[in-house]
Amino acid sequence: MAIPPFDRPREHRSNIGRLLSAGAGWVVAAVAIFAVIVAKDISLLSAVRAKLPTVTWDRPAGPRRSAPPKREDAKAAGVPETAPQPRPRETPALTTPPPTRCGDSGSADTAPAIAQSPAPAKAASPVADATGAPVLQPPPAPPVASFEEASVTKRVAPEYPQLAREHRIEGQVVLRASVGADGRVRGVEILEGNPILAKAAADAMRQWRYEPARLNGIAVPTVVTTAMRFVFAA
Repeated sequence: MAIPPFDRPREHRSNIGRLLSAGAGWVVAAVAIFAVIVAKDISLLSAVRAKLPTVTWDRPAGPRRSAPPKREDAKAAGVPETAPQPRPRETPALTTPPPTRCGDSGSADTAPAIAQSPAPAKAASPVADATGAPVLQPPPAPPVASFEEASVTKRVAPEYPQLAREHRIEGQVVLRASVGADGRVRGVEILEGNPILAKAAADAMRQWRYEPARLNGIAVPTVVTTAMRFVFAA
């Protein structure tokens, strides 16, 4: 049977009512399920907390430090306030020397002060440790060594070689000589120079005499270096 057009809004209102009632039923069911779950969780937490051991902390016994009374409380109790007393300043004490009499005049003038020279320092006494045993002091530093170089007392001039004259050979010869503690030349070494001129210079230097070198006043052997120059003169 067909529904008249004027009855269709009534059918729509009945459908909406059925839908609202069904939705309200689902909401109530969901709330009930959530309440059951929450109740189970609370009971589980209670059981777990009951099984956990209880820890107690005992505060050590002792006198408690009381806080100082506040200024308002002190005024209310009638306690008089004491202002801090200023600390007296210390003044240095002045001492005057006693008067001294000069001569027989009987005057009370003070004699002028005489500067005294400091007493000479005493020699240091040996150091002792806590037990009283003497402690060995380090030995004094050795004196600084003094050295005097050797000096020539007899010098012999070399002869100009004939071959060098014929060929007009000139130049400089450097020699190194070993001088003994008696001042005599022990050996000669040619460092540089023409061989012809060097031989004549070495022969002449072997005849030289020296004042020996001295170390702390004692004659010692040493080594000297000398240069000789040969110049040809027509």
